[in-house]
Amino acid sequence: MIPEEKLDVVRKYFEAEFPNSTVRDEDESNYASQTFSFMGKNKRLTVRYAFFRESTPPEIAAFLKISDISHQLMQEGVTRVVVENDGHLTLEREPDPRFVIRLEKEPGPR
Repeated sequence: MIPEEKLDVVRKYFEAEFPNSTVRDEDESNYASQTFSFMGKNKRLTVRYAFFRESTPPEIAAFLKISDISHQLMQEGVTRVVVENDGHLTLEREPDPRFVIRLEKEPGPR
């Protein structure tokens, strides 16, 4: 089970980014993930347990901001963003849920 303080980081991020949406989250232990949904469950963020285990609350907050998760979710056709164990992102789109974009946990120099 993921500590509430880590889950609260994600909840607070969505409350700030989408103030008019109700955020719900669900433990998906069969997939070793926690899924956060909003906008009538049309948009979802799934975070793998390993990412939560390996990251502190400040690191999670920084990752959400640096990765611009809210922007990723609002792209046309994107229905889910998955934060993989290693911090890479997978974007699932309609109608092809296999579209993948990988972003590093910590951005490198530009």
